[in-house]
Amino acid sequence: MAVKQTGKTCFVICPIGESGDEVRNWSDDVFFGLIQPIADDFGYVARRAIDDAKPGEITNHMIRDIFESDLVIADLTLLNPNVFYEIGIRHITKKPYIHLARAGTKIPFDTAGIGTIFIESGSFSGSDRARDELRSQLKMIEEDALNFENPVSRYRERITIEESGDPSNKVLIEILDRLDRIESHPNMIADQIELRDKSRPKSGLFLSYEGWNSLLKSGDLDSSIDKSDLSIENSLKNQKYRLFFNPKNNKSKIISFENDGLIGDGRNENENTWRVKNGFLEIFGEDKKIFSRFLKMKNDNQFVAIQNNDTRNIDGQFIKPLSLFD
Repeated sequence: MAVKQTGKTCFVICPIGESGDEVRNWSDDVFFGLIQPIADDFGYVARRAIDDAKPGEITNHMIRDIFESDLVIADLTLLNPNVFYEIGIRHITKKPYIHLARAGTKIPFDTAGIGTIFIESGSFSGSDRARDELRSQLKMIEEDALNFENPVSRYRERITIEESGDPSNKVLIEILDRLDRIESHPNMIADQIELRDKSRPKSGLFLSYEGWNSLLKSGDLDSSIDKSDLSIENSLKNQKYRLFFNPKNNKSKIISFENDGLIGDGRNENENTWRVKNGFLEIFGEDKKIFSRFLKMKNDNQFVAIQNNDTRNIDGQFIKPLSLFD
């Protein structure tokens, strides 16, 4: 692939170490052998901070690069505190970033929900796999097919909503808080979701289909829910998602929605076909009976399952856009 000179910048955050030591050798191998050539192929000028600052020093120039670069790639190998500090700053921007690490690195809980490209050193197949994953990730970024929403950026949005003083935004804030709890503590979801109907002996966002329709038509959720069938269909067809089909046990899978109404990636006997009707995403099993029904949040394009008398899915399911290569 010919190098595209587009002027795009890729800032690489990585452990630095000392010249000639194991840490520096690793960082050099990853930068020169993996990141730089592939970034070049996609028209990015990749660079590190090694020559711009003393090791361990975080400068104003570095902060500017973290904020303003078109792309940031962070090597989480060795769990270096500066690396986590710097990538945390990038998360504020909602601009593209990629996490990678040496295979076997135990990613801390706070970032474990964000997909990481793992590099298997000493393996040709492992190296090729990392290159393929990085190329795939960059291709999705070029196609604007990823959502870099994260807890930090959502918190900033929440503050903006609160400061607006609009009482109608109270519902949106409650939904954002609930989604954050679902993502952060999937095994506690049964305790976090309020029982909505005493006639159903389990927790969940339960309301009759007619009840949800009435609520949508009332306008009470106008600021929170995407009710446009066309908008929902377009968002589903234009990118891949991750379906948390068993949130309590943190089980999920990649899922895609094809133009012909079939489930692409992730299709099985429970999730076989789909449609959008009256503002709801409805997923059908192989038996052609509805299996699950979801509402789409305007703020972050996540889908939250609702429990109806005709649905059969596990409580608390939700679908979120892929934010990093999975």
